[in-house]
Order: sequence, then structure tokens, then C-alpha cells
Amino acid sequence: MLRSFSRLGGISASRICFQQPTVARISIASFHMGSRPNAVSASTSTATSPSTPLPPPMAASIPKPDTPLPPTTANATSAQGTDAEPVTGASSGQLGAEEDKNTQDDAESAASAFAEFTPVSPEQARSLTQNPILSQLVNTIMKDGKKARAQRFVADALLEIRSRTQSDPYHVILDALELASPILKLTAIKKGSKVLQVPTPMTERQRRRKAIVWILEASDKRKGEKLFKDRLASEFLAVVNGNSGALVKKNQLHKMALANRANASLKY
Repeated sequence: MLRSFSRLGGISASRICFQQPTVARISIASFHMGSRPNAVSASTSTATSPSTPLPPPMAASIPKPDTPLPPTTANATSAQGTDAEPVTGASSGQLGAEEDKNTQDDAESAASAFAEFTPVSPEQARSLTQNPILSQLVNTIMKDGKKARAQRFVADALLEIRSRTQSDPYHVILDALELASPILKLTAIKKGSKVLQVPTPMTERQRRRKAIVWILEASDKRKGEKLFKDRLASEFLAVVNGNSGALVKKNQLHKMALANRANASLKY
């Protein structure tokens, strides 16, 4: 009888003799057979055969990040049907080096277009209203309260100086005003029936204004240039070069002050 039960259900005799509680249990015969149980049984009536073990679990085939990728091959083939040669690491490195060289050449060619213009630092990039020297130049040029027009004239003159000298126009104007600025002025005082010229020192603002007036007068007398910006830029450059009419007036004033140096002690 026990043999018939074992043939029908494949259950060992030890499982029938020893009744176990109706909880999840594993067949005893499976441990004797040396195989892994197929499933956990929840009742005494449903049990799987221990003679058919399950296959081992399949591991997920996830590629490792450190695994190097295979070399890429060319997709295009020739007309005769021949396979394209794969791109090696050396050839790809050469292509990358050539691309970097071409990019560097393009950047150098683009920068060479602006190589003649020297960069202006933030301290030198001053506006026409905040800078006292340029503001005084604008106010001296201004007529009938048209300040915007005078500012445009000064800005155009600065650009013209930059295009001619390829340097900072602000420094050119500073040098020109310093060269054309007189040190002394003559003050007329009456002593009895005589009018005496007394040389007196000038402040920095007075010296600068006198130089601006002389430069503007000399620029108005220039011939061959119709635009005001061209005449003004040419006169500033002429002062720096030493052949301006403003320098002549400065030397004349200093000679007169030297001739009247005996009157320097007089009070006025």
C-alpha cells in the first residue's frame, strides 16, 4: 500500500508516517535526495516531486562601467561592397588634434582683427560727465546750452584720435593739455598813471581752461578739414608733436611774464 502511494504521488513513506502540522513546511524527502525544493507547501495534500529540481536563478546581464567599448567601425562601404576599415585610436587622436588646431587658428585670426586696438581698463573708461577734464572740455566747447552736441563732438574726436594713433585717446588729450597749459598769467594793475602787468600764478583748472581755449582757436584756423572732430583731433596731435599754435601762445605768455618779473612783488 505504501508503495502504491509513493508511485501515485511521488511521496516518500517517511512523510506519511510522520504527520506534521498544516503550516508551511518542506518535504523531508527532498533533503534526503539532495535537491532543492520546488516550492513551499502550505498544505499536506499539495506537494511537488523532489526529483525535478529547479534551474539556478538567472543573473541579470548588466555591463560593467569599467568594460571598454569595442572600437567603432565605419558604416559606409565602398561601391564594390568592400568593408570599411575600423577607426583606430591613433587616427581618432589625430583627428581630435587637427580639430583643436583648426579651432585655435580660427580664434587667433578672429583676435588679430582687433589686435591694433589696445584694451582700455575700467579706470580709463571714464564718461564725459564724471571725468573732470573731459567735462571741462565739453563745457568749453558748448555753445547756446547745447551740451549733447558738444559731448558728441568730443566723443567723435576721441574716436578719431584712437583710429589714428592706435592708443588710448584719453592719455593723448592729457599730454596735449599738459604741454599747452601755461604756468603764469599777467594781471593788469594801475599804479598812478601807469598800467603794469603783474605775473601771477594760475590754478590747475585755470591752466587747463587756457590750454583748451588756445587749442580750440588753433583748430578753427586749420585748413583742409571740414569736420570739427577732424580739426580737433588734428590739433591735439599737433600739440603732442610740438607744432601747434597753442604752444606758440604759451611761449609768448611766458616771455611777457619773464619781462615783467620786476612787478611780481606788487600787490593787486
